[in-house]
Amino acid sequence: MTSLVVSGLSYDYEDGFRALDNVTFEVQKGSCLCVAGANGSGKSTLLQLIAGCMKPAEGDIRMDGISIFRDKTKSSNTGIVFQEPDNQLFMPTVWEDAAFALLKKGMSIAGAKEAALAALKMVDAEYIAERPSYKLSGGEKQRAAIASVLSSFQGDITNKVILIDEPTASLDPLARKKLIAIIKQLSCTRIIATHDLDMALDICDAVLFLFKGKIVSDCTTAGSCSFSKNLLSDEQFLQSIGLELPLCKQKNL
Repeated sequence: MTSLVVSGLSYDYEDGFRALDNVTFEVQKGSCLCVAGANGSGKSTLLQLIAGCMKPAEGDIRMDGISIFRDKTKSSNTGIVFQEPDNQLFMPTVWEDAAFALLKKGMSIAGAKEAALAALKMVDAEYIAERPSYKLSGGEKQRAAIASVLSSFQGDITNKVILIDEPTASLDPLARKKLIAIIKQLSCTRIIATHDLDMALDICDAVLFLFKGKIVSDCTTAGSCSFSKNLLSDEQFLQSIGLELPLCKQKNL
């Protein structure tokens, strides 16, 4: 069953720069989509539009047939994790960050804390619940930020969409490995913007490649994970859009 349909999506910044141009694709419920592209390709803009943070110049985004721009309740089914967790974590303790959205919705402190701790457990981070975010490692901050989104979904995450921007950037190998394992086991639909093509090979069901705001090759409609993996092995194609082969595919390693 389709979870998300993006149709003819375009976005212009105030200076007239077109960040996205007629982007169209579908994401299957419960799947993991990688949005790959060089800096400036439109990845972060796409995630922010799907999250409802901005409105497009043209096009629409529909969840289960309902526009997220016309029906505000649908925007609560998506949540975004920004590239810099410090932009997302601001409360005195991690559990308060994870509970913040629920408290804003009027949930009791006890109920919000219970939901926050459950979300932290999903990302193997209960042990940091009482810590301030500035005392966390990079990997712990990423997991705390993901927990804050999962908590906002209020329980069953299966019908939700989590958007994650460059989750493995600046992480050491062990923290990266742990985060990838956690994202992989989540039951919600996951859309990940990343340069980490090795992660894409490990975790994603399909890959969408952006270049200068346009889709240059879309594996989401191919119905075959092997097709996306073949593209991730195509050095000439990847270089043409400003990317390199995954490390595991480079012959000199």
